[in-house]
Amino acid sequence: MAKVIRTVRLSLVPLTPALGTADLAGRDALARELGAEVPDGWPPELFERDKLEWTIRHLEQHPREIGWWLHYILFRPEDRLVGVAGFKGPPDANGLIEVGYSILSAFRRRGIATEATLGLADHVFARKDVHCIIAQTLQSYSASRTVLEKAGFHYAGAGSEPDIICYELARGDWEAARRRCERAPDAVV
Repeated sequence: MAKVIRTVRLSLVPLTPALGTADLAGRDALARELGAEVPDGWPPELFERDKLEWTIRHLEQHPREIGWWLHYILFRPEDRLVGVAGFKGPPDANGLIEVGYSILSAFRRRGIATEATLGLADHVFARKDVHCIIAQTLQSYSASRTVLEKAGFHYAGAGSEPDIICYELARGDWEAARRRCERAPDAVV
């Protein structure tokens, strides 16, 4: 599963322990390890270092899960790091997986989060064991709700904590969203 996911404008590079360790060491180390420009302002909002440390340790113990967690989002052709997106681990026994994303503020409102989310959805729905993707966001984050709706997600109700709401994308809805995107690709990003 640990391959780079490519979309029209993005490369989604899966987190490895080496990349995560470089990220913790600072922008210069991450730029060298990733082979990309790491802009001022790194890391993006909501990209919590303690969770990155936990994920690095987890991947060291479970290397087969590389690709089921965080991905660094590179904007091509410059190979500029603009954010992160990924999953909260492999799908559960029911084929459910949770997606999340965070984009540097200087790169928001360009369709990057939507394109990354669609790229991740395309990647996991190519597998037979994923049936539904969920995403949770703060109710007050209208931009995040817009990203999810553009990617074909539907409001699913309350989330796991107060003020959190949940969206979901079932396999059938994804297939319909992809057909819409193929007819009108500019409407997605």
